[in-house]
Amino acid sequence: MGAGTTFDEKGGQFTDWASGVLKQIPVMGGQMIGKGPQEQPAVPDYKGAAEAEAASSMANLQYQTMANRPNAYMPGGGSVEWVPPTEPGGQWTQRTTLGAADQAALESQQRLGAARSSLGETMFGRAQTELGTPADWSSLPGAPDANAARQQAVDATYSQAQSRLDPQWNQRAEGLRTQLLNEGLRPGMQGYDQRMQEFERGRTDAYDTAMRTSILAGEPVAAGEFSRGLQGRQQGVAEMLQKRGTTLNEINALLGGQQVETPQMPGFSQSGVAESPDYMGAATNQYGGTLDQYNAQQAQTQNRNASLLALLKLFA
Repeated sequence: MGAGTTFDEKGGQFTDWASGVLKQIPVMGGQMIGKGPQEQPAVPDYKGAAEAEAASSMANLQYQTMANRPNAYMPGGGSVEWVPPTEPGGQWTQRTTLGAADQAALESQQRLGAARSSLGETMFGRAQTELGTPADWSSLPGAPDANAARQQAVDATYSQAQSRLDPQWNQRAEGLRTQLLNEGLRPGMQGYDQRMQEFERGRTDAYDTAMRTSILAGEPVAAGEFSRGLQGRQQGVAEMLQKRGTTLNEINALLGGQQVETPQMPGFSQSGVAESPDYMGAATNQYGGTLDQYNAQQAQTQNRNASLLALLKLFA
């Protein structure tokens, strides 16, 4: 700075007394060359912001939990109620209450259940005896013999056919012999023997046809007999097993029965979770804006100082 130049720091201006002429040079913002910069902004309390955000999230969760725990009151006096925890981190409790009529029915049912259980216990010895004795399968009807049933059916059908064929063919044979004798033919003669042989072949064919018919007719009869016999054995097995399990079934029936239904929570729309404030983001953005402002002021100061240095060179 020249010998005739002074700086008024309070007024923020240079004064040049050279040549006896007063010249005042204003300085922007009153900043003097070389004066230190403004303070850098402090770093935000990120830990505090995180804790505040966590506390807000917890408050939202607690509110949602409370909203999703409605009490339900049913017709007849029944209810389902939620009891909040009594200490932090505790568990919620669901309390179900029956109406007066249902409560009385439940207590009566419990007494009846105890009585049924006692009765069933006295019957258990009988059930042990029934189930502990091996099943006597020999007392049941034997399994049917299909071959025997079929042969019996064939014999019966053929006997019926034979009872009709025998009189017919015997009568025809007697008539044929009389006819041959009247024609002068006698046993041993070719004409007589030939006619009798033809007659016997016809008789054999008739009886063979009756046998084939009997065999065909015997198949469905045999199947029916076999089915009826098998059905009888199966029924006997079922009755034996039923008898063995009668007492056990009675015990199970005693222990069963209609139950009193407890009130059920009706359906409802679930409450959503509210968004928590973004304290961390807000702190970061605020710090970034303050830092940008600080950096802009520093650049402005540097530019101003550079301009003042240039002016001083003019008065040096």
